[in-house]
Amino acid sequence: MATAYRDSAPIGAGALSGGSPHQRDHLRPMPRGVRPVVLVVEPDPGLRAELAASLRQCGAVVDQAADGIAALYALGQRHPDGVVLDMDIAGVTGHRLLDILRLDPGTRCVPVVVLSEREALESCPRPLTGAPPESFLRKPVDANVILRELTQLGALRAHVHLAA
Repeated sequence: MATAYRDSAPIGAGALSGGSPHQRDHLRPMPRGVRPVVLVVEPDPGLRAELAASLRQCGAVVDQAADGIAALYALGQRHPDGVVLDMDIAGVTGHRLLDILRLDPGTRCVPVVVLSEREALESCPRPLTGAPPESFLRKPVDANVILRELTQLGALRAHVHLAA
């Protein structure tokens, strides 16, 4: 089973079945406008942890997923303010996940920063909706570049103040 993480706490099968009251409280969405929520979908655990730590330092709440199935689960728990999406994920592909984000009214306008080891987004399979992400970055990429992209796209809103 794929495991999604919410600020380093695993979201597992107990949460799906209702779990304990403590687990249910943990899964309750934070009030909007308090802290931005960013979903990081990245199969590389090292990069995923680095991005999550950098985003937390900027005041974001971070949901993490190693693959497409875990990302869908995380999206079912709460809608993020921004998504960092590696296109080369297992389970549900990055393009399929981008389609799902664009077709859902709750996530249609959520900024997406795509990461890929490919030369350009055009070399990746096209999403069915044809809706491109707001940003495409070729790996390897520095976490600060991703933070700047999310900030410019409005995903981190005024909560985050990055050094120039």
